[in-house]
Amino acid sequence: MEPQNMIDRQLIFEITDGNQDLFDQMMELFVQISPDQLKLIRCTWEAADYHALRAAAHDVKSSASSIGGTILYESALQLEQSAKMKLDLTQILPMIIDVEDKVEKTISFYRDGKVTFDPDDL
Repeated sequence: MEPQNMIDRQLIFEITDGNQDLFDQMMELFVQISPDQLKLIRCTWEAADYHALRAAAHDVKSSASSIGGTILYESALQLEQSAKMKLDLTQILPMIIDVEDKVEKTISFYRDGKVTFDPDDL
């Protein structure tokens, strides 16, 4: 996956009305809450609690949506739907690993300074 796609700059520009400081605050919150969200996903998977797993995936999906993380959003949506369908847990694990990877890549993309609000770049 190309790193430039991890955050949809046009979408986040629209969400924040071009306010870089607001986006930075949103990303810092995302960075802070992501470890707990991912831990909850793992714990609910280990407990085979499909309802809680679906809810935890939904939370990650919502967080991704708020920061323009469309690729992470799609991965979290797939995990959420799979938990809702009560797919076999061995089939769900690769989806969890994918969500964890996408969270890490999204954070790295932000920290590497690849999200700018220069209108000429949008």
